[in-house]
Amino acid sequence: NTIGGIDFTFISPGNSNCDRISFIGVLADAPAGINITGNTIGNATPASVSSSLTLGNLIGIPNAAGISISNVTNNTIQNFQHTGNNVASAQDASIIGILERPASGNRGAQYTGNIIANLNNTATGGGDTKVYGMVYAPTATVNLTLPTFERNWIYNLSTQAGSTNSLVGGILVNGGVRLNLNNNMISLGTTQTLNATIHGIEQIGGGVTAYFNTVRITGSVASGAANTIAYNYYVSVSKALTMRNNMIHEE
Repeated sequence: NTIGGIDFTFISPGNSNCDRISFIGVLADAPAGINITGNTIGNATPASVSSSLTLGNLIGIPNAAGISISNVTNNTIQNFQHTGNNVASAQDASIIGILERPASGNRGAQYTGNIIANLNNTATGGGDTKVYGMVYAPTATVNLTLPTFERNWIYNLSTQAGSTNSLVGGILVNGGVRLNLNNNMISLGTTQTLNATIHGIEQIGGGVTAYFNTVRITGSVASGAANTIAYNYYVSVSKALTMRNNMIHEE
């Protein structure tokens, strides 16, 4: 399946605080678990899926059920553009390629061989907009075990807000018992022309086991001094982190 050529907007002047419409490419929400394989969400045209709705966001594939294991394999999520100043974080960020956020159960989905590329928030003016390739953020009542992000390729994510608090993130981990990160490739910064924080992988909750991942951060901006961090371990209480045989490169 190919999904693209979609634009969300209100005719000017629009309705204040009513622009909450979001886009989901393929939703996984089946108690029995499902397979999502070989889909292209966003065609080859730039801004193939776009929105100007400030309070809405664009999500390629979210998983909302954890009773049985779902498999998300060999999908391409590309060419998303958000022009609204959506400053939400984590699972509510302006653009997310893949979101693992079950509200029930204790099984994690398996994400393998997916490509996430060319996701861009173009809102200017210093807003704290955020763009993520993959987000793992199960709800507080879910005790998810052993979900896996494996052999995924994430590249060319950007935000044009020009703010130190705007952020581009390859993978965000926020909760759960343990997430396995294996053999993922993340390359960020090449398309980032304005000041923004860049995190290859960010752990702000939950446990992580990370083997054989490659994180590359490169590029330059005209001004500003926001942080670029290949792996940002930033949790309020001690959480398990095991890292072995990863390759990290910052230019």
